[in-house]
Amino acid sequence: MEPFEIAFELRQHGLRQADVAMRLGVAHASVNNVIHRRATSYRIASYIAGVLNREVNVLWPGQYESKPRTTQR
Repeated sequence: MEPFEIAFELRQHGLRQADVAMRLGVAHASVNNVIHRRATSYRIASYIAGVLNREVNVLWPGQYESKPRTTQR
């Protein structure tokens, strides 16, 4: 999907990018950069995909093909 379509659908679900950022505890710019493909964050992308009831690879084809890294303890 195009970035403007993702942002538009977020608005249709009653969320702004700033709302997503606040809920995830990240900067608004981080959310914007993920939407516009200037940065990657599986956490942000998967949250947005969940809100929009879509798969991450539908919103960002080819961007998140490998599994997310896990933290080892």
